[in-house]
Amino acid sequence: MAETEESGADVALIASALAVALSWYQFYVRGNKTRGIFIGLWPPTFLAFASYMRQKAMSDRLDDSVVVNPESQGLLSRVLE
Repeated sequence: MAETEESGADVALIASALAVALSWYQFYVRGNKTRGIFIGLWPPTFLAFASYMRQKAMSDRLDDSVVVNPESQGLLSRVLE
């Protein structure tokens, strides 16, 4: 599971870097400033989405570790002891 989360973040970083490069290409090389700025807005979106997905996964893992059965030893019961 951890490998999947890290690779998801890696994909977001790679996509962000490629979007920045494409944005610079459109802005400076092709002279299409509007398209360059538009593409330049993509990296923060990619990174925000990856951050949300990582936080959601951590929240789900924490929710799964909360004790439903008092006889089981979940994370919450160990912290509260």
